[in-house]
Amino acid sequence: MKSLLAPLLLASAMLGAALLGSAGLIAKEIAQTLPFLVLAVSSPAWLRGDRSCNLLKGASR
Repeated sequence: MKSLLAPLLLASAMLGAALLGSAGLIAKEIAQTLPFLVLAVSSPAWLRGDRSCNLLKGASR
């Protein structure tokens, strides 16, 4: 359950921004860029520390 909570919150924040933009409560330009800003701010939700790609370790095993 813990692994699903962060992605669900991230998706709901992105959908909420899209709905606010389509309803006209925020400017459409802001509503278009807001999902990318949410991804940039909440990177631990989709790039976990133990599963993220570490370029310093090297690609070959």
